Amino acid sequence: MAINKEDIAIQFELLLKEYSVARYEDSIWAFPDYPHRIKSNYGWKIHISAILTNAIQIARKFLTLNQKYHFDFKIISSIPYLEQMNMGYFGNSQVGKFITIYPDQSAVTETLELLYYYFHDDVGIRVGSDTSYKQGLNVYS
Repeated sequence: MAINKEDIAIQFELLLKEYSVARYEDSIWAFPDYPHRIKSNYGWKIHISAILTNAIQIARKFLTLNQKYHFDFKIISSIPYLEQMNMGYFGNSQVGKFITIYPDQSAVTETLELLYYYFHDDVGIRVGSDTSYKQGLNVYS
């Protein structure tokens, strides 16, 4: 059965709205609607990658988990941007960066462990600029 990219894109957009993640016009990133402290020069960052066929599943899992933890994060803002990201359109250093988490710098290991627990069975794109955590397939730091 062929993948219907339009359906996936619509479902993803609805998911971001459901979890109050704000998309900004012409931005590849969407952000939580609560106050966050994302800085470009941050320190540790954790990336969760996804492929087109599991992007909604991974996003839903993360956004549900985030209701408890309120991470500082950004997520790709659309499925077309995810496709471009995974193909290297934004540069090789950006490949695979579906969700970027900015953990509390005193809790990086704990955050990695938590994310690994939730996502270790999921498949993603290798994030070339990072190291996979515990040889996982989609959590990188």
